[in-house]
Amino acid sequence: MGSAVRLAVAAVATFGALATPAGLAWADKTAQQTISELQSQGYTVNIDRIGTGPLSDCVVTSVRNPQQVTQWLPAVGPVLGSRDQTVLVETVGVGQSETAVADMVDMFIVLLLPAGGDDLQGIKRGVIELADLIVVNKADGDLKATAKRSAADYQHALRMLRSPTAGWTPEVMTCSALTGEGVAGIWETIERFRKAVGPQGTARRRAEQARAWMWNEVGETLLAALRKHPEVKRLVGGLEREVEAGKTTPAAAARRMLEVFHGR
Repeated sequence: MGSAVRLAVAAVATFGALATPAGLAWADKTAQQTISELQSQGYTVNIDRIGTGPLSDCVVTSVRNPQQVTQWLPAVGPVLGSRDQTVLVETVGVGQSETAVADMVDMFIVLLLPAGGDDLQGIKRGVIELADLIVVNKADGDLKATAKRSAADYQHALRMLRSPTAGWTPEVMTCSALTGEGVAGIWETIERFRKAVGPQGTARRRAEQARAWMWNEVGETLLAALRKHPEVKRLVGGLEREVEAGKTTPAAAARRMLEVFHGR
């Protein structure tokens, strides 16, 4: 990637609902339909699931696009492939995708709608803790005053949190996608972030991310191997029922599966 900056923009709904990316998956689709559609769009899909039956009879625990890829997303910048290109990674809402993408980028931006009171409480604290920059959109018309108040509330909340990036204090801004007000200021803040963190800070962050990805891949690979193990697959149904009935503890059931996995 050279000196290219990687930005994540997390679009967070104030109602706490998950937004669905257009053209990927809808709530009324089956797991197999969603997987097939993702694969048709070029995604490499790994499936972790509980149970041994068909997908329609199982609980699909995750469908992921592996972090170890050979191509980056299309760049947004003056010259694709230049050392100054910017890669924007947009997430799909409040959930695990935010914490995952924060480990893939140089700067994590959380995009919010104007909110107040109970709506502010609905935003996951974990997402806010990861933010290098919080942007409250729709700061126009009747919502302008509400957006300003929301920004002030988030600024106050950030004072009680530790910065996720050394050398930088997270900031809160407002903007309007409708009028363009504040957008130029956001880019200026991104440039200030790059200068504050510096090349060494960016390199250190990417090194830490690479280490985290390695252990995540170890965990995912081991879990997939555990679930595919023939003896474990024969045991899992009974162990799940015993745990649900309170006949054994989750820890004891997990130890039993691991013993079988290791051939003990």
